Amino acid sequence: MKIVSVALRLNNGLVISLSRPNRHCNILNNLYEIFPEYKQFKPEQGFLTNEGAFVDRFLAKALAIEFGQIKTPNTHLFSELISEDLW
Repeated sequence: MKIVSVALRLNNGLVISLSRPNRHCNILNNLYEIFPEYKQFKPEQGFLTNEGAFVDRFLAKALAIEFGQIKTPNTHLFSELISEDLW
């Protein structure tokens, strides 16, 4: 299993993603431009796997390490994955 894109999960369960080299801010900027009312919500930030599953930043980091997508597990101080770890 591999991490293939950044993603957001909205309160209603809808998942929005963009392929690499996009960042979570790219999704948020597009979302808020189209639907300004979504600024009041805080979508969950995560990633999509190559199997189409949404995973949160913590599970994404564990998967990226396990499947060799990032070589150094301590790429930053947080235990969650950020897109800069991958691309």
